[in-house]
Amino acid sequence: MARALADAARAADRPLLALSIGCPSGVGPEVAVSAAACRAGVCLLVGDGRVIGRAAALRGVSPRRVVEVDGPAAARALAPGKVAFWSGSTALRGDAPPGLPSRDAGRSQLAWIDEGAELV
Repeated sequence: MARALADAARAADRPLLALSIGCPSGVGPEVAVSAAACRAGVCLLVGDGRVIGRAAALRGVSPRRVVEVDGPAAARALAPGKVAFWSGSTALRGDAPPGLPSRDAGRSQLAWIDEGAELV
């Protein structure tokens, strides 16, 4: 019990950064996943889970490290080395093929920025 409390206290002290993954059709998701994978603090990616998974695969980040959470507290509770993401309330409709931006991708990107700001 004491160890669990100590771990929880350390997790609460870890800095938290909420980061929108950017345009789902651009390079932003890959950059965001790469940054989150090597960060010492906790980086909570905000965006579509499918896009984050695709970016993780492209960057060589194991799918076992990528974890969907329900908010900042859950992200802080993860073990170091995990890549936390929150899909929020705005899901990307359809696909967002790399290099082919769309209106839906733009709407999603803006919503993820707003949701990330609300999280912090």
